[in-house]
Amino acid sequence: MKRTLLQAFIFSILVCVLYYGIQIGVGMYKTLTYVPEIQNQYENVEHLQQRVTIGAAGNSIDGLMFFSGIILISMVSFIAGKRLFQKFRGNR
Repeated sequence: MKRTLLQAFIFSILVCVLYYGIQIGVGMYKTLTYVPEIQNQYENVEHLQQRVTIGAAGNSIDGLMFFSGIILISMVSFIAGKRLFQKFRGNR
């Protein structure tokens, strides 16, 4: 059981690295290919000057909970997949 938990933990870390790698890649692509529309921006200036947002955009606890959730879900799916594979392999 220890080996399975270690394999599941390694699998979940790889899933997290892949997920965050894709997020970083998409963000870099969007940043590099962004072209602002200068002609239509003058109409939006007044609206932007009157709107003020106060507060934080995110919380470190939210990020930690999301990361923990990804690890937990991928560990459970790895263990379930491994058990199903062993079950079907044993029936042959």
